[in-house]
Amino acid sequence: MRTRCELALLPLLCLALAGCVAAVPDRPHTALASRLRPQLAADSVIIDFCLLERPLGDPYFNHDLWTHTDELIVDLEKKAVLEDNGLRVGQVVGMTSAQLQTLLSSERWCLDPTRCVLPAGKTATYHLSSVLAHCDYDVILGEKRHELQVDRARFCVDVVAALTDDGKTKLTLTPKVETGEQVLPFQPSPERSEWEIAIGRPAKSYPNLSWHATLAPNEYLVVGARLDKPGVLGYQAFVQDTAARPVQRLLAIRTSRSPHAADQPTLEDVARAANCPPPLAVQATMSAVRASRP
Repeated sequence: MRTRCELALLPLLCLALAGCVAAVPDRPHTALASRLRPQLAADSVIIDFCLLERPLGDPYFNHDLWTHTDELIVDLEKKAVLEDNGLRVGQVVGMTSAQLQTLLSSERWCLDPTRCVLPAGKTATYHLSSVLAHCDYDVILGEKRHELQVDRARFCVDVVAALTDDGKTKLTLTPKVETGEQVLPFQPSPERSEWEIAIGRPAKSYPNLSWHATLAPNEYLVVGARLDKPGVLGYQAFVQDTAARPVQRLLAIRTSRSPHAADQPTLEDVARAANCPPPLAVQATMSAVRASRP
Protein backbone atom coordinates (compact mmCIF):
# COMPACT_ATOMS: atom_id res chain seq x y z
CA MET A 1 0.00 0.00 0.00
CA ARG A 2 2.80 2.40 0.88
CA THR A 3 4.53 1.75 -2.42
CA ARG A 4 1.32 2.43 -4.35
CA CYS A 5 0.84 5.75 -2.55
CA GLU A 6 4.39 6.78 -3.29
CA LEU A 7 3.95 5.94 -6.96
CA ALA A 8 0.70 7.89 -7.08
CA LEU A 9 2.28 10.95 -5.53
CA LEU A 10 5.36 10.82 -7.77
CA PRO A 11 3.78 12.61 -10.81
CA LEU A 12 2.43 15.36 -8.55
CA LEU A 13 5.85 15.79 -6.97
CA CYS A 14 7.50 16.07 -10.40
CA LEU A 15 4.98 18.70 -11.50
CA ALA A 16 5.56 20.68 -8.33
CA LEU A 17 9.30 20.59 -8.82
CA ALA A 18 8.96 21.57 -12.49
CA GLY A 19 6.77 24.50 -11.51
CA CYS A 20 9.38 25.70 -9.03
CA VAL A 21 12.15 25.58 -11.63
CA ALA A 22 10.11 27.49 -14.21
CA ALA A 23 9.14 30.11 -11.65
CA VAL A 24 12.65 30.83 -10.39
CA PRO A 25 13.20 34.54 -11.06
CA ASP A 26 16.41 35.94 -12.52
CA ARG A 27 19.14 36.30 -9.97
CA PRO A 28 19.01 39.84 -8.55
CA HIS A 29 22.01 42.12 -8.80
CA THR A 30 24.37 41.53 -5.96
CA ALA A 31 25.99 44.23 -3.89
CA LEU A 32 29.22 43.59 -5.83
CA ALA A 33 27.43 44.21 -9.12
CA SER A 34 26.05 47.46 -7.77
CA ARG A 35 29.49 48.57 -6.69
CA LEU A 36 30.92 47.67 -10.10
CA ARG A 37 28.26 49.63 -11.98
CA PRO A 38 30.02 52.73 -13.37
CA GLN A 39 28.72 55.92 -11.86
CA LEU A 40 27.92 58.00 -14.93
CA ALA A 41 27.69 61.74 -14.68
CA ALA A 42 24.29 63.22 -15.36
CA ASP A 43 25.58 64.69 -18.62
CA SER A 44 27.15 61.48 -19.96
CA VAL A 45 26.32 60.21 -23.44
CA ILE A 46 26.53 56.64 -24.74
CA ILE A 47 27.94 56.59 -28.28
CA ASP A 48 28.06 53.49 -30.49
CA PHE A 49 30.59 53.52 -33.34
CA CYS A 50 30.43 51.00 -36.19
CA LEU A 51 32.89 50.97 -39.09
CA LEU A 52 31.31 49.18 -42.04
CA GLU A 53 33.24 47.86 -45.05
CA ARG A 54 32.19 46.83 -48.54
CA PRO A 55 33.93 46.31 -51.90
CA LEU A 56 34.91 49.56 -53.59
CA GLY A 57 32.03 50.95 -55.64
CA ASP A 58 29.34 49.12 -53.65
CA PRO A 59 25.91 50.41 -54.84
CA TYR A 60 24.46 50.55 -51.33
CA PHE A 61 27.32 52.64 -49.92
CA ASN A 62 27.32 55.03 -52.88
CA HIS A 63 23.63 55.34 -53.80
CA ASP A 64 20.93 53.29 -52.06
CA LEU A 65 21.83 54.34 -48.50
CA TRP A 66 21.71 58.03 -49.36
CA THR A 67 18.17 57.87 -50.76
CA HIS A 68 17.01 57.43 -47.14
CA THR A 69 19.48 59.89 -45.62
CA ASP A 70 19.16 63.59 -44.82
CA GLU A 71 22.38 65.21 -46.02
CA LEU A 72 21.16 68.66 -44.94
CA ILE A 73 21.91 67.81 -41.32
CA VAL A 74 24.85 70.19 -41.89
CA ASP A 75 24.33 73.62 -43.44
CA LEU A 76 24.92 74.12 -47.15
CA GLU A 77 28.19 76.01 -46.76
CA LYS A 78 29.74 73.36 -44.53
CA LYS A 79 28.32 70.59 -46.75
CA ALA A 80 30.19 72.09 -49.72
CA VAL A 81 33.44 72.22 -47.73
CA LEU A 82 33.08 68.59 -46.66
CA GLU A 83 32.30 67.46 -50.20
CA ASP A 84 35.39 69.29 -51.53
CA ASN A 85 37.41 67.23 -49.06
CA GLY A 86 35.81 63.94 -50.09
CA LEU A 87 33.42 63.55 -47.14
CA ARG A 88 29.72 62.68 -47.31
CA VAL A 89 27.61 63.11 -44.17
CA GLY A 90 23.96 62.40 -43.43
CA GLN A 91 21.38 61.29 -40.89
CA VAL A 92 19.44 58.10 -41.57
CA VAL A 93 15.76 59.00 -41.89
CA GLY A 94 13.09 56.80 -40.33
CA MET A 95 13.67 53.25 -39.16
CA THR A 96 16.98 51.53 -39.83
CA SER A 97 16.67 49.68 -43.12
CA ALA A 98 17.04 45.90 -43.22
CA GLN A 99 20.17 46.19 -45.34
CA LEU A 100 21.86 48.61 -42.96
CA GLN A 101 20.84 46.50 -39.97
CA THR A 102 22.33 43.42 -41.64
CA LEU A 103 25.65 45.21 -42.13
CA LEU A 104 25.66 46.52 -38.55
CA SER A 105 25.18 42.99 -37.17
CA SER A 106 27.62 41.29 -39.58
CA GLU A 107 30.92 40.03 -38.18
CA ARG A 108 32.38 40.20 -41.68
CA TRP A 109 31.34 43.71 -42.73
CA CYS A 110 31.24 45.48 -39.35
CA LEU A 111 34.91 45.89 -38.46
CA ASP A 112 35.15 47.63 -35.13
CA PRO A 113 31.91 48.04 -33.14
CA THR A 114 32.75 50.17 -30.12
CA ARG A 115 30.65 51.62 -27.32
CA CYS A 116 31.93 54.74 -25.62
CA VAL A 117 30.55 56.34 -22.46
CA LEU A 118 31.49 59.98 -22.95
CA PRO A 119 30.99 62.85 -20.49
CA ALA A 120 29.74 66.01 -22.14
CA GLY A 121 32.58 68.21 -23.34
CA LYS A 122 35.14 65.39 -23.44
CA THR A 123 36.67 64.06 -26.66
CA ALA A 124 36.51 60.50 -27.99
CA THR A 125 38.79 59.51 -30.86
CA TYR A 126 37.67 56.79 -33.26
CA HIS A 127 40.10 55.35 -35.82
CA LEU A 128 39.00 54.93 -39.42
CA SER A 129 42.05 53.11 -40.76
CA SER A 130 45.05 51.09 -39.73
CA VAL A 131 48.50 52.69 -39.58
CA LEU A 132 49.73 53.34 -43.12
CA ALA A 133 53.47 53.34 -43.78
CA HIS A 134 53.10 56.44 -45.96
CA CYS A 135 50.17 58.45 -47.26
CA ASP A 136 49.72 61.50 -49.49
CA TYR A 137 46.48 63.47 -49.22
CA ASP A 138 45.15 66.93 -49.99
CA VAL A 139 43.13 69.26 -47.79
CA ILE A 140 41.09 71.98 -49.51
CA LEU A 141 40.37 75.11 -47.47
CA GLY A 142 38.68 77.89 -49.38
CA GLU A 143 40.38 78.14 -52.75
CA LYS A 144 43.67 76.69 -51.51
CA ARG A 145 44.72 73.07 -51.85
CA HIS A 146 47.23 71.89 -49.28
CA GLU A 147 49.26 68.83 -50.28
CA LEU A 148 50.50 66.75 -47.37
CA GLN A 149 52.81 63.77 -47.08
CA VAL A 150 52.66 61.78 -43.85
CA ASP A 151 54.57 58.74 -42.61
CA ARG A 152 52.83 56.26 -40.31
CA ALA A 153 49.48 57.93 -40.95
CA ARG A 154 46.27 56.85 -39.29
CA PHE A 155 42.99 58.56 -40.13
CA CYS A 156 40.51 59.18 -37.34
CA VAL A 157 37.77 61.49 -36.13
CA ASP A 158 37.43 63.33 -32.83
CA VAL A 159 33.91 63.44 -31.38
CA VAL A 160 32.65 65.79 -28.67
CA ALA A 161 29.10 65.44 -27.29
CA ALA A 162 26.77 67.96 -25.68
CA LEU A 163 23.23 67.44 -24.37
CA THR A 164 20.36 69.60 -25.59
CA ASP A 165 17.30 70.68 -23.64
CA ASP A 166 14.94 68.70 -25.89
CA GLY A 167 16.54 65.33 -25.08
CA LYS A 168 18.84 65.13 -28.09
CA THR A 169 22.63 64.98 -28.39
CA LYS A 170 24.71 67.47 -30.33
CA LEU A 171 27.89 65.96 -31.74
CA THR A 172 30.89 67.91 -33.01
CA LEU A 173 33.11 65.86 -35.33
CA THR A 174 36.60 66.87 -36.41
CA PRO A 175 38.76 64.94 -38.90
CA LYS A 176 42.25 64.15 -37.68
CA VAL A 177 45.31 62.29 -38.97
CA GLU A 178 47.71 60.74 -36.48
CA THR A 179 51.31 60.80 -37.67
CA GLY A 180 54.69 59.31 -36.87
CA GLU A 181 56.39 62.65 -36.37
CA GLN A 182 58.98 62.94 -33.63
CA VAL A 183 57.85 65.57 -31.14
CA LEU A 184 58.73 66.53 -27.59
CA PRO A 185 56.66 64.81 -24.87
CA PHE A 186 55.96 68.27 -23.42
CA GLN A 187 53.87 70.91 -25.17
CA PRO A 188 53.21 74.54 -24.19
CA SER A 189 49.80 75.36 -22.77
CA PRO A 190 49.02 79.00 -23.68
CA GLU A 191 45.95 79.09 -21.44
CA ARG A 192 47.97 78.35 -18.31
CA SER A 193 51.37 79.69 -19.43
CA GLU A 194 53.08 76.44 -18.62
CA TRP A 195 54.19 73.14 -20.16
CA GLU A 196 52.07 70.00 -20.04
CA ILE A 197 52.59 66.37 -20.98
CA ALA A 198 51.32 65.48 -24.45
CA ILE A 199 49.49 62.14 -24.32
CA GLY A 200 48.89 60.13 -27.49
CA ARG A 201 50.38 60.15 -30.95
CA PRO A 202 51.22 63.40 -32.75
CA ALA A 203 48.37 64.38 -35.03
CA LYS A 204 47.19 66.91 -37.60
CA SER A 205 43.70 68.10 -36.66
CA TYR A 206 41.44 70.00 -39.05
CA PRO A 207 39.01 72.19 -37.08
CA ASN A 208 38.09 74.05 -40.29
CA LEU A 209 36.46 70.80 -41.42
CA SER A 210 34.52 70.28 -38.17
CA TRP A 211 30.77 69.90 -38.40
CA HIS A 212 27.83 69.55 -36.02
CA ALA A 213 25.02 66.99 -36.03
CA THR A 214 22.12 66.78 -33.57
CA LEU A 215 20.63 63.32 -33.06
CA ALA A 216 17.68 61.98 -31.13
CA PRO A 217 18.28 58.77 -29.15
CA ASN A 218 18.99 55.76 -31.41
CA GLU A 219 19.21 57.80 -34.61
CA TYR A 220 22.16 57.05 -36.90
CA LEU A 221 24.66 59.48 -38.36
CA VAL A 222 26.62 58.08 -41.32
CA VAL A 223 29.92 59.37 -42.70
CA GLY A 224 31.44 58.09 -45.92
CA ALA A 225 33.59 59.06 -48.88
CA ARG A 226 32.87 60.65 -52.23
CA LEU A 227 34.46 58.47 -54.89
CA ASP A 228 34.64 61.41 -57.30
CA LYS A 229 37.20 63.14 -55.04
CA PRO A 230 40.26 60.86 -55.13
CA GLY A 231 43.36 61.92 -53.25
CA VAL A 232 41.68 64.24 -50.74
CA LEU A 233 41.34 63.70 -47.00
CA GLY A 234 37.95 61.98 -46.91
CA TYR A 235 38.70 59.64 -49.80
CA GLN A 236 42.00 58.56 -48.27
CA ALA A 237 40.38 58.02 -44.86
CA PHE A 238 37.60 55.71 -46.10
CA VAL A 239 38.93 54.11 -49.29
CA GLN A 240 41.66 51.52 -49.74
CA ASP A 241 42.11 51.26 -53.50
CA THR A 242 45.68 49.95 -53.62
CA ALA A 243 44.97 46.58 -51.98
CA ALA A 244 44.42 43.37 -53.92
CA ARG A 245 40.72 43.68 -53.08
CA PRO A 246 39.88 47.43 -52.99
CA VAL A 247 37.35 48.37 -50.31
CA GLN A 248 35.57 51.42 -48.98
CA ARG A 249 34.29 52.09 -45.48
CA LEU A 250 31.40 53.88 -43.85
CA LEU A 251 31.18 55.13 -40.27
CA ALA A 252 27.82 54.76 -38.49
CA ILE A 253 27.31 56.58 -35.17
CA ARG A 254 24.36 56.20 -32.79
CA THR A 255 23.80 58.03 -29.50
CA SER A 256 21.62 57.42 -26.46
CA ARG A 257 21.17 58.98 -23.05
CA SER A 258 20.63 57.28 -19.70
CA PRO A 259 18.90 59.63 -17.28
CA HIS A 260 18.08 56.78 -14.86
CA ALA A 261 20.73 54.75 -13.08
CA ALA A 262 18.89 51.52 -13.88
CA ASP A 263 19.35 52.19 -17.58
CA GLN A 264 23.06 52.85 -17.33
CA PRO A 265 25.42 50.18 -18.72
CA THR A 266 27.31 47.96 -16.32
CA LEU A 267 30.98 47.13 -16.68
CA GLU A 268 29.76 43.83 -18.11
CA ASP A 269 27.96 45.75 -20.89
CA VAL A 270 31.00 47.90 -21.58
CA ALA A 271 33.31 44.88 -21.71
CA ARG A 272 31.00 43.02 -24.09
CA ALA A 273 30.65 46.09 -26.30
CA ALA A 274 34.43 46.38 -26.47
CA ASN A 275 34.67 42.72 -27.51
CA CYS A 276 36.92 41.81 -24.61
CA PRO A 277 36.45 39.47 -21.62
CA PRO A 278 35.25 41.25 -18.48
CA PRO A 279 37.27 41.16 -15.25
CA LEU A 280 36.87 38.09 -13.06
CA ALA A 281 35.00 40.11 -10.46
CA VAL A 282 32.43 41.10 -13.10
CA GLN A 283 32.18 37.53 -14.40
CA ALA A 284 31.20 36.39 -10.92
CA THR A 285 28.11 38.62 -11.07
CA MET A 286 26.94 37.59 -14.55
CA SER A 287 23.66 35.74 -14.80
CA ALA A 288 24.06 32.05 -15.53
CA VAL A 289 22.59 30.59 -18.72
CA ARG A 290 19.61 28.41 -17.82
CA ALA A 291 17.67 25.95 -19.89
CA SER A 292 13.93 26.48 -20.05
CA ARG A 293 11.03 24.63 -21.53
CA PRO A 294 9.20 26.13 -24.54
